[in-house]
Amino acid sequence: MEQLADHYGIASVNMGLEVARLEQAGKLIMKSPDEYVEQVAGEGFDVDSTAATNKQEIIPFSNDGVHPFTDTGHRLYLAAFIRAFEELKSVGTAGEQRLPAPLHAQNWEAAQLLELSRATLRGAEQLYPATSPMYAQFEHCIPELWLLQAGGRMSFRFVGTAVALYDLLGPEGGMVQVALDDQATRHQRFDPYCTWTRLAPLWIGEQLPDGPHTVTVEVLPDLFDKRCILGEESRQHFDRHPEKYADFVWYAAAILVVGELL
Repeated sequence: MEQLADHYGIASVNMGLEVARLEQAGKLIMKSPDEYVEQVAGEGFDVDSTAATNKQEIIPFSNDGVHPFTDTGHRLYLAAFIRAFEELKSVGTAGEQRLPAPLHAQNWEAAQLLELSRATLRGAEQLYPATSPMYAQFEHCIPELWLLQAGGRMSFRFVGTAVALYDLLGPEGGMVQVALDDQATRHQRFDPYCTWTRLAPLWIGEQLPDGPHTVTVEVLPDLFDKRCILGEESRQHFDRHPEKYADFVWYAAAILVVGELL
């Protein structure tokens, strides 16, 4: 990110310096349970002094070591931005700026996210209506949602340099075979975290010759041991709800191309 900012002359703010300083000084803990931060919220945490007061002197940053709590970690980020913004206001000149040459020749300026219905669909498929709970979870990210069962097929052609699909990983995920210009690979749309359903990319090809390409995807009837793939704690969920894992299907959402669909 810093290399990108330097290339295009974009100012940047490092949100983590103060967090790291507080952690090294023993005034911040990176990973805390949710109930720990609830004791601190509303008890005098001061975004300006970046210190917890009253009952708790150590600032809890997050519950997973990554995603900051709203009332503590994110307020540290806010304070960092406020300090930097005061300096940034006096730097540079307002007006139109000239862009340099792209940092990467094969950049994604021509990327498009397209409806799956623009592909050719054959076999057992179902378009989820906009009112369905499954689609409602992801409608802010994807244009539509399709369900393809074993034997279901989709294909499309495009001109460009990269291609991927957006689909869902979850308890019902099965196996698909993807062919790019007749080079086929198999992809298991199920992983150790599939006790819940989430949006995921299915990468097909990048840095391709800039020309026409053909993509074909087929849902395979292959069965595999989902319980064995799940982590130890997730297997308890499998044992309590085996019916949720019984299907081997594919939820497909959108086509991503860097180029144009034919």
